[in-house]
Amino acid sequence: MCPSAIVPASIDVLIVEDDPIIRLSVRRLLEDEGYTCAESEDGRGVLDIALACSPRLILLDLMMPEVDGFTVAEQLRSHPRTLDIPIHCVTALDFPAARRAAERSGCDVFLTKPYDVDALLDVVSTVLRGSGTKPQAVPGRHEHAPAN
Repeated sequence: MCPSAIVPASIDVLIVEDDPIIRLSVRRLLEDEGYTCAESEDGRGVLDIALACSPRLILLDLMMPEVDGFTVAEQLRSHPRTLDIPIHCVTALDFPAARRAAERSGCDVFLTKPYDVDALLDVVSTVLRGSGTKPQAVPGRHEHAPAN
């Protein structure tokens, strides 16, 4: 979550992941690089968190209970204050139909688990350090093109 007493009103990355080990490891990895993070363990309330925290990037798991990542991406793209936030889906779904569904939902980049740590950091850095270009791919076991 993003309570204002604990987390700044603006953060670098919102991590939306139901697996607590993955969520914590990604958060530690990013915070060790100097990024500020908030997290959500499921898709419920992500729009509210994004509105409260103004993340510069959202890392979004697609397969979650209650509200899946596809629905979350659609919610984020339908709100004027969150529609321009880059959304990078991070998923174990490694097949063309999932990629197309992620693109239709509003995900900018499709990342597969397991992902290469250095490549993930490169993608995050590209977005947050303002290189002016969108990242092209993050290799997991296979290299993948962006969702769009």
